[in-house]
Amino acid sequence: MQEIQLLEKKAKSDKKLFEKYDLNPFGYKVNQAKHYLVSYFSRNQLKGLAVISSSGSVSQEEFEQSFEKLTLLNALVNQLDKEGSKRVKLEMFPFEKIRDYLRIHMKSSDIGEEEKRLSESVLSMMMKSLDMQKELVNLFENYNKKVEDIISGKGYFVDEDVEEIFEIFIHFDYTQFQQVSMLHKNTDTVDRLLESTPSSKMNAEIKEYLLQFSSSEKQNMKQQLEKVAYVENQDELPEEKYKEVVRTSFLQRVESLNNKNRKLIRNNVN
Repeated sequence: MQEIQLLEKKAKSDKKLFEKYDLNPFGYKVNQAKHYLVSYFSRNQLKGLAVISSSGSVSQEEFEQSFEKLTLLNALVNQLDKEGSKRVKLEMFPFEKIRDYLRIHMKSSDIGEEEKRLSESVLSMMMKSLDMQKELVNLFENYNKKVEDIISGKGYFVDEDVEEIFEIFIHFDYTQFQQVSMLHKNTDTVDRLLESTPSSKMNAEIKEYLLQFSSSEKQNMKQQLEKVAYVENQDELPEEKYKEVVRTSFLQRVESLNNKNRKLIRNNVN
């Protein structure tokens, strides 16, 4: 409690008139001292940044190291909390209904060869999507547990913690992209299944679910992919290269934002 009060006092000391400040709860340890990022706002616009420590003044070296790690950690946490939480809440009911329907449909005695082949392809796609979703949920739960354990435990992050969260983010990004990319590439298969299956074998509910993965949704899927892509033809990259691109691109984005915000820093460092 005493440390928090001291940090609050230091954060307030750099606050200007009519500003509000946000003391980030994530501490980063450098030279046996915990450092924290403070952001200052006025009318919802970022007006200032500072790195503070309850142990005293912050040296140039401590500032540079802490600022780099704290802004990276903040960017990762914001991205996972905002986009990751949305993704893990994705409604998977349509995938499950199609899976269950196709499992039964493929056992029909009068199913044609083409119809069966297409059913197998779409079933495989639904199964892979569900498996990927489970993986995304597990990754997000591991991330939340990691952060909660640190905050309630030692109370600060070190390089290994930041790297572990970065790895979770990269793996999450890769899995999410592969999930949407697979659906985007297979809309034609869904179209052909819809065309080859007699309406007597497929009720309106299943048809409606399948239409969500047909070519009518291809443009929407493409936009989703473009929104999260870092480079062109990202879907063609092997896994390790993909993850390397994500790491490099994300670091460049954080560095670019840090360079832009250098003028807002209120520490007595250059």
